[in-house]
Amino acid sequence: MMMQKLYLYLFVFIGFGMLSYCSDNNAGCENIRELKIPPFLKKNSDGWENYSVPIILTTDTVKGYAPGTGSPEAPVIHFYASKIRGDHCFKQVLFSKREDLLNRKLKQMQNWKYIEIRLIKRKKVAETKFWINIFMKLEIDGKIDSGSDEVSVEKIDGAWYIRNLPT
Repeated sequence: MMMQKLYLYLFVFIGFGMLSYCSDNNAGCENIRELKIPPFLKKNSDGWENYSVPIILTTDTVKGYAPGTGSPEAPVIHFYASKIRGDHCFKQVLFSKREDLLNRKLKQMQNWKYIEIRLIKRKKVAETKFWINIFMKLEIDGKIDSGSDEVSVEKIDGAWYIRNLPT
């Protein structure tokens, strides 16, 4: 009887663990949180629009966050929430026709541990293209590093995808 309970506990533990893992077939990548983009402050003279409140992603805020491709910010949040969680859901929002460039960057980032991501501002560079300025705090080879850079997103067939990543 005791062994049956142990097997049951192991099955439940392993089963729930598998439910939260996102494989290449997108299982477990469903969004269970509403994406709320804060209003923008006035556009700067250089064309950047600051978010009134930065969108902050940490290990405490990314559970169930996979907002997809519905706005310029959505794939950026989707990507970095996935990277913070350590699953593979980030693959859903990458622009597939730039695989060579993105794969090189993903390989370079593979041992990076993301601690915090903040979406700070955005800039429209074309009707279907935006740059999203982010602040990153991460660990690389045991050392904490931080800085700001841009993620390039593009609208293709009605959905927004990441076209280029900072490395």
